[in-house]
Amino acid sequence: MKNTREFSIPKADLNRAYLRVLTLLIIGMAYPFYVGRSNLSATIITFTIVVILVGSLYLWTLRYKWIKVSPSGIQGLSAFGTKITISWLEPVKLGRRTAFNGIECIAIQTIKESQALMLPSSIARTPEFMSAIKHVAPPDHPIVKEGLNAL
Repeated sequence: MKNTREFSIPKADLNRAYLRVLTLLIIGMAYPFYVGRSNLSATIITFTIVVILVGSLYLWTLRYKWIKVSPSGIQGLSAFGTKITISWLEPVKLGRRTAFNGIECIAIQTIKESQALMLPSSIARTPEFMSAIKHVAPPDHPIVKEGLNAL
């Protein structure tokens, strides 16, 4: 669609999340040396493989478009990981913050079909996202009326 905007998780939020993972990884790799039960070459090989996997996952997560906003509605992942689109005309209620695959999200619950779109909180806080929503959503839509930062 012509007016579709796509949103990824902001890099600062992603860096914060992956910094925690890397800290735990380094502590986990250093622990065997502390207790004196480690083979240096096996540890280096394991560490290299894990860093490559975590780095690849980081790059994928950085480029992945979690939410799409268009004049017809908002598209993202459901609580079950399937892609769903919620029309702006469909009645919704804003759910509470919850974790989805380790990402803090706001559940946007449809009333009629009882589906929930999981909107990452870090995307919802960005001015670009709220600007896109206000540009395409009806003024009486709960996301525009209530805002997402209040949740």
